[in-house]
Amino acid sequence: MPTTILTPFTVTGGHIGQTTDTFIQIEQKIHSVLTTDRYERIGIPSYGAGVNQLLFGPVDDLVSADFRMDAMTELSDRISGIIFMDLKVTAVDESQVDITVYYKLPLASVRQTTYRVAVPGNLSEETGF
Repeated sequence: MPTTILTPFTVTGGHIGQTTDTFIQIEQKIHSVLTTDRYERIGIPSYGAGVNQLLFGPVDDLVSADFRMDAMTELSDRISGIIFMDLKVTAVDESQVDITVYYKLPLASVRQTTYRVAVPGNLSEETGF
């Protein structure tokens, strides 16, 4: 497996953080696609699922289904060699949403990765990041 840079970017012992772990690389790619908004990436304006769209209103079943369909399509189009099984958007409370992506490599079992997104309503100048 090729070596890639770890995200977030780190420098340890004078060297850039790297990984050869296949699943870490896949999850970094998923994170990149989910968190990039349309027109944000120069040269590829259609890249990204734009998870930020969940931050500006209530997340109900219709919003979840719409985001799920767009995100699954974008993940499948942008990350080759991975089979995306499902994507679920779950409200944790009034201020957070979990996005869980179920994926697998060919001839492997299904794995999952979860990302937490802050929903406004409780966001203010004092909100920690």
